Amino acid sequence: MDRIARYSKKLDAERIGKKYDATKAIAVRKMQLAMPQQILIEVMTKQVCNGVSTVLLPYYIIFGKEVEMLKGKHASTSLIQEMEILQRKWVTRGLDFELLNKIKSNLVEMYVPLEYFRMDQSLLDGPDVLA
Repeated sequence: MDRIARYSKKLDAERIGKKYDATKAIAVRKMQLAMPQQILIEVMTKQVCNGVSTVLLPYYIIFGKEVEMLKGKHASTSLIQEMEILQRKWVTRGLDFELLNKIKSNLVEMYVPLEYFRMDQSLLDGPDVLA
């Protein structure tokens, strides 16, 4: 079978409909699980960005959602580095550094206290921690 015939077969409306029907329930369930978190991020971001131009507000919300995605992919030092890269990207695009910093810290503190990321050698000192 040549490529054109295979491609044509893939574009069959009935076949596409069956694929969509098979995944629809899963997609709806995933959306129902994710939506409360997305709303929480939007509300928190709007509170932090009170007074920001409505033209820029969606970009701050996108930043918050991107930080949330990073939290699912990275942890500890990697998470901090990735959030800094993300923050630099949005500052370069014209968003305020301090507002982004507040959004970032609020999202991290929602689940993990910042002390978790600020560990220095003094925390490892002492006979009760190290043998």
